[in-house]
Formats: sequence, structure tokens, C-alpha cells
Amino acid sequence: MRGFTEIKIGGKKRPLHFGTNQTIKFCEAQGITLNQQEEVYAKMSTGEITGSEVRDLIWSALDDGARIKKIERDFDAETVGDWMDDADQSEMVKAFSALTDSLPKGGSKKKAKAA
Repeated sequence: MRGFTEIKIGGKKRPLHFGTNQTIKFCEAQGITLNQQEEVYAKMSTGEITGSEVRDLIWSALDDGARIKKIERDFDAETVGDWMDDADQSEMVKAFSALTDSLPKGGSKKKAKAA
């Protein structure tokens, strides 16, 4: 499944999924539109992404991964932020690689470069 992986966070391996439902959760948490979400992704390459954007991306992907695997959600966004403080950096790299894999190929490249 594109955009899917597992990462060790919060003391155990957890499924993480970037996709349509995750995007909806992320946009709702941030109070942004889909177009603004594309701007967030563009900011990742320049390092201008905010802490709450990073946390909410990981939280929404963990939440959606748990939904897909039918695992009880034992966390909220703040808990995920706490877990991120202690997570191995390689696990965060793995998470953002899954995000990159989930993005549509072609089409929006010009838009992301212009932002």
C-alpha cells in the first residue's frame, strides 16, 4: 500500500499511513485547505515547516494507520508529540519517506517548486 509503513514510536511498532483519510485529518487539525496542505509539503524541503505541522502529520498518519489495521488508538496529537521527542531519528526519516511515497507523481511538481 502506497504511503504505508510501520515505525517504532511510543514504545512499540505502529502502523502509519499517508493518504486521503490522513490528509483530511491533517487539514482539519491544522484548519487548512487542500491547497494550503500542498504549501506545507513544499515548506518541508526548505525547513520552514512548523512544529505543529510536523506533529500533526505524524499524528494523522498514525491515527489512520491504526484505523486501517483496526488497532485501538491509545494516543492523541499531544501524546504523539511526546513520543516524537524520544523517537529514534531513523524512525522519523522512515515516516517522512512514506509521506514522500504517498504524494502524487508529476502534475503538481511545478506548483511545489513555485511555492
